[in-house]
Amino acid sequence: MRFTAIALAVLAGATAADAQFSARTAPVGNPGGNQNLVPCGQYDDGSTENALGLIAGGEMAWLHHFTSCPGTIGRIDTAYGSAMFPGGVTNGNNSKIFVHTDTDANPNNGTTWLATVLTVVTNGDTDILNPNPIGPSVVNGSAWVGASADQVAGEFPGPMDQNSSGPQAWVVGSTAGPGTLNERILSSNNVPPVQMTAIGFPAYWLLRADDGSGPIGTPECFGDGTGTNCPCGNNDGPAAGCSNSTGSGCGLTAQSTLGGTLDATNAIPGQPGLFFQGDVSIGGGNGIVFGDGLRCCGTNVVRLGVRVPNAQGFASIDDVQNRGGAQAGQTKCYQYWYRDPNNSPCGLGFNLSNAVSITW
Repeated sequence: MRFTAIALAVLAGATAADAQFSARTAPVGNPGGNQNLVPCGQYDDGSTENALGLIAGGEMAWLHHFTSCPGTIGRIDTAYGSAMFPGGVTNGNNSKIFVHTDTDANPNNGTTWLATVLTVVTNGDTDILNPNPIGPSVVNGSAWVGASADQVAGEFPGPMDQNSSGPQAWVVGSTAGPGTLNERILSSNNVPPVQMTAIGFPAYWLLRADDGSGPIGTPECFGDGTGTNCPCGNNDGPAAGCSNSTGSGCGLTAQSTLGGTLDATNAIPGQPGLFFQGDVSIGGGNGIVFGDGLRCCGTNVVRLGVRVPNAQGFASIDDVQNRGGAQAGQTKCYQYWYRDPNNSPCGLGFNLSNAVSITW
């Protein structure tokens, strides 16, 4: 196994032996976190409990795999080291920030490199997340984001949040010296990518991704019972439409990038859906019953485009303002209609996301 070839070891008090990585010794709390508890593009809780480094020094990178969202990455934020253990990283050391897209959850199987930004370690051992514009890079709902730092033996640049963990957190390194990590072909490094859970350090990183612009518009017309009730008791929580056959609703958000981008999450994988625009919000923003969900947008409806969600239920469309012919100063309502032919809650075979109202 590749894992035994790199044979992990740690500092005194930890559990694995004979490793190329080492970590500061700190108690691990409540591994097994849920990415749905934090915003899209974020797994960490904002603070570290530990830090990781290559025993021999060189260049080490920490990675997160994001699915479903964000669809476009324009910024990657990372911390360096851990505020719990000052002195473990050197400010000014070279650092790389990079993004890949992928078709599976294993960076050893080959990924498609999209972009790299060269920077330096900043705010080391403070848990401050440093923003790094990159792209924008369209990742189609499956992204690897990473940050690296040059280090000498005895340094620990990787910022570990051990209050939660999951299979999305990986690490990769090169012990050939500073600046030698191949961030474009991750599997080519002499310490190839490995999951944190597999090496005995369950953790997420203080490493986040977003589209670099922030959301636009006002989400409305939720299937949570605060307005019109869903048609057959299939209410969901806030920020989504009525529940579909997955047990949750489809959420719709809007971003300012690429002429306006609509992102739908938790739709039905492989089932086509339609992004559409209306002039008004129906029912004062509460919607009316339609299929298994709520119709929220109406009057002079414009079909923006059909998109088929990926395996994670993510679908996206860009250039929304031009597609809909919206003029500056106009307010339009946007929604995603989608098929749900198997075991839909109300048996009608289709549903809708919440809506977003945008003033251009």
